[in-house]
Amino acid sequence: MTTPITFWFDFTSPYAYFALDTVERLAHSHGRALIWRFVQATVAISTIRHRAARVFYALEELGDAHARAFGRDVFAAYFQSGVDISDAATLAEIAARHGMTR
Repeated sequence: MTTPITFWFDFTSPYAYFALDTVERLAHSHGRALIWRFVQATVAISTIRHRAARVFYALEELGDAHARAFGRDVFAAYFQSGVDISDAATLAEIAARHGMTR
């Protein structure tokens, strides 16, 4: 059994956003599992990141695929569409697309 690769991310980190596809391809090409783990990239406490991270981990209970799909959509909402990912209603809408019910 190979050791999984851990992808440490922050939903507001452009480094994580741009690295995501590469890290997933790397894990796949080497036959290794990829584990997503939230880390707060800055010292300042941020509702944006914590609220999204809590939803991410709640979806992880439904399965990694649900959480990862949610994570990808949150990254896209923040970086591609400029959506306020600190908004609870926005996160609930994104989470609902991936199997979370209130």
